[in-house]
Amino acid sequence: MAHRGPRKRESDMIRRTMTTAMMIVMIAAPTATAQALPDGLGFDSPEMIVARAVVSHITVAPGQTFHLAVDMSVPDGWVYYSPSPGPVVIPASLKVTAPGLTVGEILWPEDKVKTAAGRTNNVYTGRPSAYVPLTAGGDAEGSLDITVSVGGQICKDVCINVEGVTAAAAVT
Repeated sequence: MAHRGPRKRESDMIRRTMTTAMMIVMIAAPTATAQALPDGLGFDSPEMIVARAVVSHITVAPGQTFHLAVDMSVPDGWVYYSPSPGPVVIPASLKVTAPGLTVGEILWPEDKVKTAAGRTNNVYTGRPSAYVPLTAGGDAEGSLDITVSVGGQICKDVCINVEGVTAAAAVT
């Protein structure tokens, strides 16, 4: 039996906790979508990626660490390349803007391996969720706004750069 290190156990625990929290507040979470592709490109325009930002706590104290879940939805039949995608593609990225908060290391979901045209790439399909630890500054007060920008590339028969997909959340 392989030994699961403390980092792996912590990551699993955060994912389970955030999944539960996401299910509780998903209905009220703001959403954003990328714009559809222009007409005339010769294929159906997907609704690209939808992103939701969900915080584990609505109220935080100065110095408190909490988590942000970034729940993404990839259209059926499409793949979203992971942060370690392999050759020739643009990796997934999240840019978290959170004045008054310290942003920790992003915990990406486990990716899937896809082989096509002789290349092996790491991808996400369906509903991948990334988790971001955030810590409120010692002098944090009032509403703290959090904005997440999703970047990267999705592919099906063609590849499209993911740009302009944002989601927002706030804590007090």
